[in-house]
Amino acid sequence: MTGTISRPALRNRAAPDGGCGLPVMAFALPQSDREFLRGTRLVREIRFVETISELRQALRHGPNVALLCDVNTMSISAAEVVAGVDRCGRGPSRVIVRCAVTAGVGRRLLSLRDRVRVDEVSIRFSDRCGDDLLALESEVSGTMPLIEHLLRHAPPAISDIVVCALALGMRRVSVPALARACGLSIRTIEWRLAAAKSLRASRLLGSALCLHAAWRLELNGWGIKRVAAESGFASAAAFARFVRRHAMVSPVGLRQNGLDRLLETVSLSLHCGDVPNPGVRSQPQGPAPGPEKTVTPGPI
Repeated sequence: MTGTISRPALRNRAAPDGGCGLPVMAFALPQSDREFLRGTRLVREIRFVETISELRQALRHGPNVALLCDVNTMSISAAEVVAGVDRCGRGPSRVIVRCAVTAGVGRRLLSLRDRVRVDEVSIRFSDRCGDDLLALESEVSGTMPLIEHLLRHAPPAISDIVVCALALGMRRVSVPALARACGLSIRTIEWRLAAAKSLRASRLLGSALCLHAAWRLELNGWGIKRVAAESGFASAAAFARFVRRHAMVSPVGLRQNGLDRLLETVSLSLHCGDVPNPGVRSQPQGPAPGPEKTVTPGPI
């Protein structure tokens, strides 16, 4: 048994016009994120802070904010400031962490999560920053709990791929899109997954989407049609076929305590290749890829 996943309380602060109702505080973000936030109309109010002292002062005087930070620039000192303010009851209402998919990203996320509550993980270099901000207003995201749970079972060699698949898996995405977000070639991703005796990339993405769907059905109480639409399907029927193919259960079955059962199956598939599953292969096909060419992650 792999245990059950923690289930946070549902919070709903949806803005009436569909925008992000909470003010956003952006801490030490890369230039590309700052430019996006300055140009978007999705955020009603935004404040940029660059130093730890500015962060401490801003949180003390305006706690009801969504904190947007980067996993690489959110130092231990900055995280301890957020945690200290949080213990005093004046911490940020939501915390969203932007990250690039690089070796060790899972370890950095978990290290940050040990100090600060993380409500959402957003992959940098995608066009999801605005969507992820809006999602915080209408649902409790399962991304970070799912990452925490599955990284306990995933081989370290594929932890970055697993993090990326789960962060992107709230909507249906392709294997080429996963490769672009990871900054790797499709061949390299497939070889690393095969060498770890894990799921194929397409099955990993399918499992990630089904896990998010189970979370939304069970934890957020969404209807099947809404989950299908938010997951990127044209109809509930198409969504149901996808779920049956990847989770071997109907969407109704996912809603009826299917999250824990699916988590156990996916966890076992990640850390050993002996789970009967058509998407698992036991040996990598062909030689190991040569030196990886630099792939610039592009829009998802």
